[in-house]
Formats: sequence, structure tokens, C-alpha cells
Amino acid sequence: MHPPRTIAALCLLLTGTSLSAATASASQTLQVNISPAASFSTSSYSFTLTKSGSLFISSGRFTGYTANLTLLYQARTGAASTTAGITVKATSDFAPAGGPAIASGPVLTYTCAGPTLGTGCTGVQTVSTVSATRVVTLPAMACTGGGSPCSNGDPNSATMSFFLPDDPKYRTGFYTTNLQFTISGI
Repeated sequence: MHPPRTIAALCLLLTGTSLSAATASASQTLQVNISPAASFSTSSYSFTLTKSGSLFISSGRFTGYTANLTLLYQARTGAASTTAGITVKATSDFAPAGGPAIASGPVLTYTCAGPTLGTGCTGVQTVSTVSATRVVTLPAMACTGGGSPCSNGDPNSATMSFFLPDDPKYRTGFYTTNLQFTISGI
């Protein structure tokens, strides 16, 4: 028979051995792909061109119709961005027939002002039903909010001023068209 001290020592030795665990570690690679991103909204989803100034200008012609639209946008562009920005296109001509016609004129035009990120269009631009025209161009490695290297504004904004000549041949009535805005961070 074993003395009680031997059994206790043997139990302690076995318990200590069975309680100690091997330590293992593993390493994992964590990756994130931060892609270019962009979002867009406007100050109003419906706006109306209104008569500007008096009925006639000095040349005896009718004055045109005008409206301003504020664009709100957020963007993060890639290192090789070449097409990043905001474009606009009319999805159809004015309806019903008998009023202004984007496709055959007189033309609906716009100018751009004050983009807080990127460069606005230069000069007078023509809205088309065939192809989109550039409103704001965003540079590579640009981003919204937070200060340097990003813009201070969040969201960023730009203003478009629209003009439609008033041609005397238009029939009276209410005419509508849809403008499709597209923003890209690529």
C-alpha cells in the first residue's frame, strides 16, 4: 500500500498534467476592398420653369423660362477615376406635343455654379434626349466630408440654372419631361 503522501503527490502530478493545456495560435488575413462610391439627391424632385422678367425683352421677343436646381451629392473616387461625376439627360421630349421640343429646339440649356467638390460645367450646356451631358466632374482620389484630403462639405452641392426660350409658336398649356441624373465614383 502507498502512503497517503505518495498518493497525494501522484494525484497532484496527474492533476497538474491534465490541467495544463497546450497553447496554439493561428493568424488570419483580414482584407477590405474600399471601392469608389457615390450618392445623389436634389433639393426638389420636381421643379418648374417660370417666366423670367417682363413679357418682352428689348428686341421684341418673348423672354424665356428659368429655374434653379440644387444638386446634393457624396462621393469617394478611385485613384484612376476618369469618368467620375454627375451627368444629366432628358429621358423624353416635352409632352404633350405642341410645346417646347428638346430634340428639335429651341433648346433647353443649363449652366453650373459652385460645386463644393469637383469642377462644374463651363459655359452653357444643352440638355439632350440622345446623350448625357456633364454637370460636375470629380477628380481622382476625391471624397466627401471630414476635411483634408476630403471636402469640408457633407453632402457636397452644386447649382444648375436652366433656361428654355419662349417661342411664340408654343401652344399654351403645361408640358413635362423627365431629367435623368447619374453620378459615378469610377
